[in-house]
Amino acid sequence: KDFPAFAREEIKENKSGESHTWKSDLACLRHQTEDTQVDPALWYCRHVNNLKLRMPAKVLTALPADLARLKSLTTLIVSHNSLTTLPDEIKALKHLKNLEFTDNKVEALPDAMGMLTNLEVIDACRNKIVDVKSLANLHNLVTLKLDQNEVGTLKDMQYKKLTRLRTLSASHNKISTVDEKVGRLGALTSLNLSNNAIKELPVEMSDLSEKVLVHLNLDENPLKDSKVKKILEKGRAPIKELLQHLEKEKQSGRKKKKKAESDDDDRSEEHTSELQSP
Repeated sequence: KDFPAFAREEIKENKSGESHTWKSDLACLRHQTEDTQVDPALWYCRHVNNLKLRMPAKVLTALPADLARLKSLTTLIVSHNSLTTLPDEIKALKHLKNLEFTDNKVEALPDAMGMLTNLEVIDACRNKIVDVKSLANLHNLVTLKLDQNEVGTLKDMQYKKLTRLRTLSASHNKISTVDEKVGRLGALTSLNLSNNAIKELPVEMSDLSEKVLVHLNLDENPLKDSKVKKILEKGRAPIKELLQHLEKEKQSGRKKKKKAESDDDDRSEEHTSELQSP
């Protein structure tokens, strides 16, 4: 009864005979109309679980504070609109698992997103996002898509705690370095960092499992390591060969570090000996 009249025919309700729980989907696709605003009644559909909202160009530039009323939402899809920001009130959507807002003009993610700890999927492709600091505490993420934004770094992510992350895609951004902690993503099956400004790959990336990681795209990056470039130019990303190469580089680096430390100790002993000589 609390659904707006214009959308009642688009609502699907499914009842589970055993649990007696209702699941409601509401799709409001008005992009081919001449509507100039969202019906305010929409924000009173408090029983909706899945909401898909698309309005004509330049109509939906911001989500209202009333979004907080939809506390039952588990999926929110507001792609292909004209959003420039997401409201702080989004933090009220405690049950939200899937958030998609592709093809908008969002520049900054609100700190409030850090409170959506049940989020599993974020698809924010084709926006103007600069940083992802507010996503640092979202440890339940399974899929994170940030393609075609203006992100400069992913170092704010807490990789060690992202034990469920399977897909990380951030192609066509401004990323210049890959965090060495990316190797801690034990569940990662797909990594796409193509078309960025990456010059070097951290040797710790070799900690990724070749048996788990099945898709890797690092194309169109100014990589300096000629060996890495040759490996990646073989067509299908030879993940095993790349990870083995990085592992060798890591071991080589450890040997050099150990030798350097040993040389320092020798020099220190020589210096001490000289000071003690009469």
